[in-house]
Amino acid sequence: MRAGGPPPPPCGGRASSPRGCLLTEAADVETRGAATVYRFSSRSVRHALDQGWTAEGLLAGLRALAPDVPQPLDYLVHDAARVHGSVRVHEVRTCVVAEEPLATELAAARALRKLGWRRITPTVLGSGQTPATVLAMLRDAGYSPVLDDGSGAVSVERAAVEPVDAFEPITTPGLQPAEVVRRLREGPTGAEHPTSHTLAQLSGRLTPDELDLLAHSLDRHEPVHITYRVNSGSVTERAITPERLYGPWITAWCHLRNDRRDFTVSSILAVTPA
Repeated sequence: MRAGGPPPPPCGGRASSPRGCLLTEAADVETRGAATVYRFSSRSVRHALDQGWTAEGLLAGLRALAPDVPQPLDYLVHDAARVHGSVRVHEVRTCVVAEEPLATELAAARALRKLGWRRITPTVLGSGQTPATVLAMLRDAGYSPVLDDGSGAVSVERAAVEPVDAFEPITTPGLQPAEVVRRLREGPTGAEHPTSHTLAQLSGRLTPDELDLLAHSLDRHEPVHITYRVNSGSVTERAITPERLYGPWITAWCHLRNDRRDFTVSSILAVTPA
Protein backbone atom coordinates (compact mmCIF):
# COMPACT_ATOMS: atom_id res chain seq x y z
CA MET A 1 0.00 0.00 0.00
CA ARG A 2 1.35 3.44 -0.92
CA ALA A 3 0.89 6.62 1.07
CA GLY A 4 2.22 10.01 0.11
CA GLY A 5 4.61 11.96 2.31
CA PRO A 6 7.06 10.84 5.00
CA PRO A 7 6.16 7.91 7.28
CA PRO A 8 4.28 8.82 10.45
CA PRO A 9 6.05 8.61 13.82
CA PRO A 10 5.35 5.67 16.17
CA CYS A 11 2.28 6.26 18.30
CA GLY A 12 2.31 3.43 20.86
CA GLY A 13 -1.33 2.52 20.26
CA ARG A 14 -2.69 6.08 20.28
CA ALA A 15 -1.93 9.03 18.00
CA SER A 16 -3.41 12.32 16.93
CA SER A 17 -3.49 10.88 13.39
CA PRO A 18 -5.47 7.62 13.06
CA ARG A 19 -3.87 7.07 9.64
CA GLY A 20 -0.36 7.42 11.06
CA CYS A 21 -1.16 5.16 14.02
CA LEU A 22 -2.63 2.43 11.83
CA LEU A 23 0.23 2.35 9.32
CA THR A 24 2.92 2.53 12.01
CA GLU A 25 1.45 -0.27 14.12
CA ALA A 26 0.01 -2.58 11.47
CA ALA A 27 2.58 -2.41 8.66
CA ASP A 28 6.32 -2.24 8.04
CA VAL A 29 7.98 0.51 5.99
CA GLU A 30 9.42 -1.14 2.89
CA THR A 31 10.70 1.86 0.92
CA ARG A 32 10.84 5.60 1.35
CA GLY A 33 10.96 8.33 -1.25
CA ALA A 34 8.41 10.49 -3.01
CA ALA A 35 5.92 7.90 -1.75
CA THR A 36 6.33 5.56 1.21
CA VAL A 37 5.52 1.88 0.66
CA TYR A 38 4.10 -0.09 3.58
CA ARG A 39 3.98 -3.87 3.64
CA PHE A 40 1.43 -5.77 5.71
CA SER A 41 2.40 -9.17 7.04
CA SER A 42 1.18 -11.65 9.66
CA ARG A 43 3.83 -10.31 12.01
CA SER A 44 2.92 -6.64 11.52
CA VAL A 45 -0.82 -7.27 11.86
CA ARG A 46 -0.18 -9.33 15.00
CA HIS A 47 1.79 -6.37 16.40
CA ALA A 48 -1.23 -4.12 15.84
CA LEU A 49 -3.50 -6.62 17.58
CA ASP A 50 -1.05 -6.68 20.51
CA GLN A 51 -1.44 -2.90 20.74
CA GLY A 52 -5.22 -3.21 21.15
CA TRP A 53 -6.47 -3.02 17.57
CA THR A 54 -9.30 -5.30 16.42
CA ALA A 55 -9.77 -6.79 12.96
CA GLU A 56 -12.81 -4.55 12.38
CA GLY A 57 -10.92 -1.48 13.54
CA LEU A 58 -7.97 -2.19 11.26
CA LEU A 59 -10.13 -2.83 8.20
CA ALA A 60 -12.22 0.28 8.90
CA GLY A 61 -9.04 2.34 9.10
CA LEU A 62 -7.72 0.81 5.88
CA ARG A 63 -10.99 1.55 4.06
CA ALA A 64 -10.71 5.16 5.22
CA LEU A 65 -7.34 5.28 3.44
CA ALA A 66 -8.37 3.24 0.40
CA PRO A 67 -12.03 2.19 -0.03
CA ASP A 68 -11.10 -0.93 -2.03
CA VAL A 69 -9.12 -3.03 0.46
CA PRO A 70 -7.48 -5.93 -1.43
CA GLN A 71 -9.09 -9.25 -0.62
CA PRO A 72 -5.74 -10.88 0.38
CA LEU A 73 -5.23 -8.10 2.93
CA ASP A 74 -8.76 -8.64 4.27
CA TYR A 75 -8.01 -12.37 4.65
CA LEU A 76 -4.64 -11.61 6.28
CA VAL A 77 -6.22 -9.40 8.96
CA HIS A 78 -9.02 -11.86 9.74
CA ASP A 79 -6.65 -14.85 9.86
CA ALA A 80 -4.31 -13.01 12.25
CA ALA A 81 -7.24 -12.00 14.48
CA ARG A 82 -8.63 -15.56 14.51
CA VAL A 83 -5.50 -17.02 16.13
CA HIS A 84 -4.55 -13.99 18.19
CA GLY A 85 -4.69 -14.85 21.91
CA SER A 86 -4.93 -18.60 21.34
CA VAL A 87 -1.82 -18.87 23.53
CA ARG A 88 -1.93 -17.06 26.87
CA VAL A 89 1.03 -16.35 29.14
CA HIS A 90 0.62 -16.10 32.92
CA GLU A 91 3.26 -15.11 35.43
CA VAL A 92 3.66 -17.88 38.04
CA ARG A 93 6.45 -18.13 40.62
CA THR A 94 5.43 -21.42 42.22
CA CYS A 95 3.52 -24.47 40.98
CA VAL A 96 1.87 -26.94 43.35
CA VAL A 97 1.10 -30.42 42.02
CA ALA A 98 -1.42 -32.67 43.78
CA GLU A 99 -4.11 -35.18 42.96
CA GLU A 100 -7.22 -33.49 41.63
CA PRO A 101 -9.40 -33.80 44.79
CA LEU A 102 -6.59 -32.44 46.97
CA ALA A 103 -5.82 -29.64 44.48
CA THR A 104 -9.50 -28.65 44.58
CA GLU A 105 -9.37 -28.62 48.38
CA LEU A 106 -6.25 -26.44 48.40
CA ALA A 107 -7.78 -24.00 45.93
CA ALA A 108 -10.84 -23.59 48.18
CA ALA A 109 -9.01 -23.47 51.54
CA ARG A 110 -9.64 -20.16 53.31
CA ALA A 111 -6.26 -20.30 55.07
CA LEU A 112 -4.50 -20.36 51.69
CA ARG A 113 -6.34 -17.51 49.97
CA LYS A 114 -3.33 -15.21 50.27
CA LEU A 115 -1.48 -17.49 47.85
CA GLY A 116 -3.76 -16.24 45.05
CA TRP A 117 -4.17 -19.63 43.41
CA ARG A 118 -4.55 -20.00 39.64
CA ARG A 119 -5.92 -23.33 38.46
CA ILE A 120 -3.51 -24.24 35.66
CA THR A 121 -4.74 -27.84 35.22
CA PRO A 122 -6.98 -30.04 37.40
CA THR A 123 -3.85 -31.21 39.25
CA VAL A 124 -1.66 -28.06 39.11
CA LEU A 125 -2.11 -24.80 41.02
CA GLY A 126 -0.04 -21.69 40.39
CA SER A 127 0.85 -18.94 42.87
CA GLY A 128 2.71 -15.65 42.62
CA GLN A 129 4.34 -16.31 46.02
CA THR A 130 7.82 -17.80 46.45
CA PRO A 131 8.21 -21.57 47.02
CA ALA A 132 9.34 -20.92 50.60
CA THR A 133 6.19 -18.91 51.35
CA VAL A 134 3.94 -21.51 49.74
CA LEU A 135 5.60 -24.33 51.72
CA ALA A 136 5.28 -22.42 55.01
CA MET A 137 1.61 -21.56 54.47
CA LEU A 138 0.72 -25.11 53.43
CA ARG A 139 2.41 -26.49 56.54
CA ASP A 140 0.76 -23.92 58.79
CA ALA A 141 -2.59 -25.00 57.30
CA GLY A 142 -1.90 -28.62 58.29
CA TYR A 143 -0.69 -30.05 54.98
CA SER A 144 2.57 -31.95 54.39
CA PRO A 145 4.16 -30.58 51.20
CA VAL A 146 7.68 -31.32 49.94
CA LEU A 147 9.87 -29.24 47.66
CA ASP A 148 10.41 -30.64 44.14
CA ASP A 149 13.82 -29.91 42.58
CA GLY A 150 12.28 -29.57 39.11
CA SER A 151 13.19 -33.06 37.91
CA GLY A 152 10.58 -34.90 39.94
CA ALA A 153 12.90 -35.62 42.87
CA VAL A 154 12.30 -34.34 46.39
CA SER A 155 14.67 -31.56 47.40
CA VAL A 156 15.89 -32.04 50.96
CA GLU A 157 15.56 -28.82 52.95
CA ARG A 158 18.51 -28.18 55.20
CA ALA A 159 17.78 -25.40 57.64
CA ALA A 160 20.66 -23.13 58.45
CA VAL A 161 21.29 -22.67 62.16
CA GLU A 162 20.63 -19.07 63.10
CA PRO A 163 23.53 -17.41 64.93
CA VAL A 164 22.68 -17.04 68.58
CA ASP A 165 22.66 -13.48 69.83
CA ALA A 166 24.16 -12.70 73.20
CA PHE A 167 21.67 -13.14 76.00
CA GLU A 168 20.43 -9.92 77.51
CA PRO A 169 20.57 -9.69 81.32
CA ILE A 170 17.38 -11.01 82.85
CA THR A 171 16.08 -8.60 85.43
CA THR A 172 13.51 -11.03 86.82
CA PRO A 173 15.18 -12.98 89.64
CA GLY A 174 15.61 -16.65 88.64
CA LEU A 175 16.30 -19.80 90.57
CA GLN A 176 19.52 -21.72 90.82
CA PRO A 177 19.35 -25.15 89.10
CA ALA A 178 19.70 -26.93 92.47
CA GLU A 179 16.73 -24.97 93.85
CA VAL A 180 14.62 -25.81 90.80
CA VAL A 181 15.37 -29.52 91.23
CA ARG A 182 14.59 -29.34 94.96
CA ARG A 183 11.23 -27.66 94.41
CA LEU A 184 10.31 -30.09 91.64
CA ARG A 185 11.14 -33.06 93.88
CA GLU A 186 9.11 -31.64 96.73
CA GLY A 187 6.15 -30.83 94.52
CA PRO A 188 3.83 -33.16 92.61
CA THR A 189 5.37 -35.46 90.00
CA GLY A 190 5.12 -34.64 86.31
CA ALA A 191 2.33 -37.19 85.81
CA GLU A 192 0.28 -35.48 88.58
CA HIS A 193 1.14 -31.91 87.65
CA PRO A 194 -1.73 -30.63 85.46
CA THR A 195 0.36 -28.10 83.54
CA SER A 196 3.14 -30.62 82.91
CA HIS A 197 0.54 -33.15 81.74
CA THR A 198 -0.93 -30.62 79.28
CA LEU A 199 2.51 -29.71 77.94
CA ALA A 200 3.33 -33.40 77.46
CA GLN A 201 0.30 -33.73 75.18
CA LEU A 202 1.54 -30.81 73.05
CA SER A 203 5.20 -31.80 72.81
CA GLY A 204 6.76 -35.04 71.71
CA ARG A 205 10.31 -33.73 72.03
CA LEU A 206 10.79 -32.72 75.67
CA THR A 207 11.86 -35.11 78.43
CA PRO A 208 9.76 -35.41 81.61
CA ASP A 209 12.30 -33.27 83.49
CA GLU A 210 12.13 -30.58 80.80
CA LEU A 211 8.32 -30.66 80.86
CA ASP A 212 8.33 -30.25 84.65
CA LEU A 213 10.79 -27.37 84.41
CA LEU A 214 8.71 -25.61 81.75
CA ALA A 215 5.51 -26.17 83.73
CA HIS A 216 7.19 -24.80 86.88
CA SER A 217 8.29 -21.71 84.94
CA LEU A 218 4.83 -21.27 83.42
CA ASP A 219 2.95 -21.60 86.73
CA ARG A 220 5.25 -19.18 88.57
CA HIS A 221 6.01 -16.83 85.64
CA GLU A 222 9.74 -17.33 86.16
CA PRO A 223 12.41 -17.20 83.40
CA VAL A 224 13.72 -20.28 81.65
CA HIS A 225 16.07 -20.96 78.73
CA ILE A 226 14.65 -22.71 75.64
CA THR A 227 16.03 -24.00 72.36
CA TYR A 228 13.43 -23.13 69.72
CA ARG A 229 12.87 -23.86 66.02
CA VAL A 230 11.34 -20.86 64.23
CA ASN A 231 8.97 -21.09 61.24
CA SER A 232 11.83 -20.77 58.74
CA GLY A 233 13.44 -23.89 60.22
CA SER A 234 16.32 -22.07 61.91
CA VAL A 235 17.17 -22.95 65.51
CA THR A 236 17.66 -20.25 68.12
CA GLU A 237 18.22 -20.14 71.86
CA ARG A 238 16.72 -17.55 74.14
CA ALA A 239 15.49 -16.80 77.63
CA ILE A 240 11.75 -16.37 78.13
CA THR A 241 9.40 -15.66 81.01
CA PRO A 242 6.17 -17.60 80.31
CA GLU A 243 2.91 -15.80 81.00
CA ARG A 244 0.13 -18.15 79.92
CA LEU A 245 -0.63 -21.30 77.94
CA TYR A 246 -3.42 -21.16 75.38
CA GLY A 247 -4.03 -23.84 72.79
CA PRO A 248 -0.70 -25.05 71.38
CA TRP A 249 1.10 -21.78 72.22
CA ILE A 250 2.87 -20.22 75.20
CA THR A 251 2.72 -16.45 75.46
CA ALA A 252 5.96 -15.27 77.03
CA TRP A 253 8.25 -12.28 77.41
CA CYS A 254 11.26 -12.90 75.17
CA HIS A 255 14.38 -11.45 76.81
CA LEU A 256 16.36 -11.87 73.60
CA ARG A 257 13.98 -9.71 71.54
CA ASN A 258 12.75 -7.62 74.48
CA ASP A 259 9.16 -8.18 73.39
CA ARG A 260 6.15 -10.41 74.07
CA ARG A 261 6.04 -13.41 71.69
CA ASP A 262 3.99 -16.58 71.13
CA PHE A 263 5.95 -19.86 71.10
CA THR A 264 4.55 -23.12 69.71
CA VAL A 265 5.10 -25.81 72.34
CA SER A 266 5.86 -28.48 69.72
CA SER A 267 8.70 -26.28 68.37
CA ILE A 268 10.50 -26.08 71.73
CA LEU A 269 13.42 -28.49 71.36
CA ALA A 270 14.97 -28.21 74.86
CA VAL A 271 14.44 -26.47 78.22
CA THR A 272 17.12 -25.57 80.78
CA PRO A 273 17.08 -23.40 83.93
CA ALA A 274 17.64 -19.69 83.43
